Amino acid sequence: MKEFHIITIGNSLLSNFIRSKEEYKDVKMGDEKFWGRKYENSSFFKEILEFLKKDPRKHSAEMNALLAYIEKRKIKPQDITAYLSGTKTASNEIIQSALTAYLKETGIETLSPKEVSGLPLLPHEDFVAAEFQKDLSNLLDTFLSLTRKKKREGYKVVFNPTGGYKPHVITCAFAGFLTQSEVYYIHEELRELIIIPPMFYFPREGETGLLKRLYGKGPVRGKEFEEIMKDYEKIVDRLVEYGLVELESRPGEGPFGIKITSRGKWALDYYEKMTEIEVKVR
Repeated sequence: MKEFHIITIGNSLLSNFIRSKEEYKDVKMGDEKFWGRKYENSSFFKEILEFLKKDPRKHSAEMNALLAYIEKRKIKPQDITAYLSGTKTASNEIIQSALTAYLKETGIETLSPKEVSGLPLLPHEDFVAAEFQKDLSNLLDTFLSLTRKKKREGYKVVFNPTGGYKPHVITCAFAGFLTQSEVYYIHEELRELIIIPPMFYFPREGETGLLKRLYGKGPVRGKEFEEIMKDYEKIVDRLVEYGLVELESRPGEGPFGIKITSRGKWALDYYEKMTEIEVKVR
């Protein structure tokens, strides 16, 4: 299956590059005039690209997460389309251009049509802050509609919010949760790939067993319902909170039945599939 990766882009590549060059030690990331000139400089672009290609996982947080995901899931680069979402700043445009060039060389198709404004440099720049907030709202709408479109086209959509401003990252992850898509990133301290399953739901002991028991049935009532509530009381409460099962009840009375929801069926199918993948990976 082809995959569509929505990736937020931060400044890790440029930050790492600056730290490696003595002549850039006093340059600020927010110096738009300086980075604007560098953006127009083809030799500088080649230097940044070569720096990225030298060690993409070490020099770019976004590529570190993407390449780790590809390695873990054993995906062919040709089966991935990457959607790069950055900010409308000169520094970030440099990074997006370098990442786009690198990904194309590895066989990954890239798109980067949607950007958000850079954060204001001074707290009194209310207009810029308002534009940033509006852009984030529009960005969420874009992520949601794009995800629906790509899923209809047969893609598996996943989100990589490793890089970018915190509001940018949150928007990306939130879109993933809303669309029941995987979200992955590299944990800063553990330096390991973290894959968050859809709905941010992690099954606990006994939960998949109950879902399997309810799968393929109508509402369970009577003696079997009483047995379930006795044996799985805490499990039922959690599954109800996540919308994976529903309890039947009448106004003013306790529950008398239980059934698995469409979301519960989807979750069970997903985790059984993921278990098969993890076994094959090992």
